[in-house]
Amino acid sequence: MLNLIKIEIRKMLRSKVIFVSFLVCIIAFAGFGFFLKQDSFSGEESATKEEQLLQEEYSKSTDWKEQLRIQMQLNKYLSDIYGEDEIAVKNQILQYRIEHNIRPFEENTAWDFIVYSFDIIGFLISVFGIIFSVEIVTKEYSNKTVKLLFTKPYSRQKIIMAKYITSVIYGVGLAVFCFLAALIVGGVLFTFEGASAVTVMKFFNAMLKCSLFTESIVYLLSVMFRTIILISIAFLLSLIVKNQTVPLIISLGILCFGNLLADKIYSLGLESMRFSILSNLSLTGFINCPVTEDASFLLFLVTVMIHIIILIFGILEIVKRTDF
Repeated sequence: MLNLIKIEIRKMLRSKVIFVSFLVCIIAFAGFGFFLKQDSFSGEESATKEEQLLQEEYSKSTDWKEQLRIQMQLNKYLSDIYGEDEIAVKNQILQYRIEHNIRPFEENTAWDFIVYSFDIIGFLISVFGIIFSVEIVTKEYSNKTVKLLFTKPYSRQKIIMAKYITSVIYGVGLAVFCFLAALIVGGVLFTFEGASAVTVMKFFNAMLKCSLFTESIVYLLSVMFRTIILISIAFLLSLIVKNQTVPLIISLGILCFGNLLADKIYSLGLESMRFSILSNLSLTGFINCPVTEDASFLLFLVTVMIHIIILIFGILEIVKRTDF
């Protein structure tokens, strides 16, 4: 099995997807960093008089707690953008900082940048994970090498699992690479300091004090979870339909609209939907966001692991029962 994985990794390193994905991610993270560095956005022109007065009061204040109280008032004007529930969560975090004397780190740091970039453009990692997992399967059909592949002195299950494990290694490796790229870009454009600075995030239904470094790792793990799930789905679909188009469309559709679809179905009264993989696709959906009272990290982890096991079982069963 290990030899099969080594063979697939060598093939992976010669794949064009590797070069393209790493290059695109570098450009995307660097471009996003320069965009943030410009800090060109200003909402002062469209701000109401009340907002402008609060912004002036914020600028004049030298008491960080007072500034956070003013920020809580300013956040209320963003309810049409984020929604009242999300604004309530943002203000809960600010209130927690005030009550527990947790002063925000004043500078933008590389660790903040990792959180911002992974939350906004981290989906690229999942996109390339999908593309790679589809290609590693379907190219055997397009090149008509699938029957030759199964003449090797290994079982079909081992051969396919080697490809699946290689896809997961690629997805995890790309996530780690992007983490390091974001760290370098953020450090160069902002600062490498503040890794141990204390921050606060609402993790499921609990307020969690942690370092900026820990927060960045949580976002890295979130992207890894999502990428592995989508790789598993795309890999299974590729084995079923044996072409690239359908697995790509469905997997990318789940990535872009899966959570929205789950929320819509849940709002119609199907409460069991919260146990589906669509509702648990990304850990960041439970960070600094309104969640149901009984939501927990353990429930999320168990749900994700069960679905991944089911998908792997499906992969093995299809290989076993399909006449290639």
